[in-house]
Amino acid sequence: MAAFLPSLRDVAGLEQLRFIGNLTTDQSDLLTQLATLRDITIDNSSWNVVDVLPKWSRVLQPTLSSLTLYNMQHLSTDILESVLPNLPRLTRLHVVSCSKVDQASMLKLISHTPNLESLAFTTYDTSRPLPVTIAPLPRLRHLALDTQTAPTPAPSAPAFWTTMIDLTRTWSCPLKSLTLRLSDKLALGDAFVKNIVDSHYATLVHLALLNCALSKENVTTICRKCTELERIALSIPGKDAFALADALALANHVHTVTEVGDAIRLPGRDDDDFTLTVEKKKASSPNHWFMPPASIFC
Repeated sequence: MAAFLPSLRDVAGLEQLRFIGNLTTDQSDLLTQLATLRDITIDNSSWNVVDVLPKWSRVLQPTLSSLTLYNMQHLSTDILESVLPNLPRLTRLHVVSCSKVDQASMLKLISHTPNLESLAFTTYDTSRPLPVTIAPLPRLRHLALDTQTAPTPAPSAPAFWTTMIDLTRTWSCPLKSLTLRLSDKLALGDAFVKNIVDSHYATLVHLALLNCALSKENVTTICRKCTELERIALSIPGKDAFALADALALANHVHTVTEVGDAIRLPGRDDDDFTLTVEKKKASSPNHWFMPPASIFC
């Protein structure tokens, strides 16, 4: 990035940029000359890049609609408070593995981004209270939560996940994609799964539950009631493969199943023109796991 950064100033049609932000002060200042970007992803970064973000955001005010900040340990809530008000066109905000920005911060910051359609962030074990008033996101289509938390009794779910599902329901947003990931594997409780289904059964197209265990009864509930579901990613224990194949056969629109646990092969089914085989995902995507599927914005 540092080597060709000066030449990017002359690329008139440059709209998307992803880079590792280990830049010097002078190199970081060159970023403010890139004024036509619509989509920025920064993986890791030096303090120099974080420090220039407020100034760069003012330059990007007319164009930037997607901002992804990943594993930026110098990033703080104060910096984001200086950045987000400058970005009225922002519809996608992803702040993941940035240890100084927790869930309380994010629920405060979204007051600056009322038009968000995609939101992803990391939650941590913290005693900090959530904001009393949380601005609604009525256009939200994709939500991803990366939860770094101590193990809790199973079956259960992090309390904050329930809070967020409750919020999305009160916002009446057309949530089409939900991705949840835990740092430690946990069996999800029936009540939590029911809350997801009851809140978004009519709109959910993509569901990914990473490092989460589901009972075959809960998979059946999801597949039977979420009638628009097309893509699902979950852990499938080998002993439950046949029962889960039966459950997935209830999902009439599912065309992609990703196995995110132990490597198994799910038995194929051929009922009423329904055919399903599934294998463990073999290669990592060039996109971050928390990014929204492109199809939900069509």
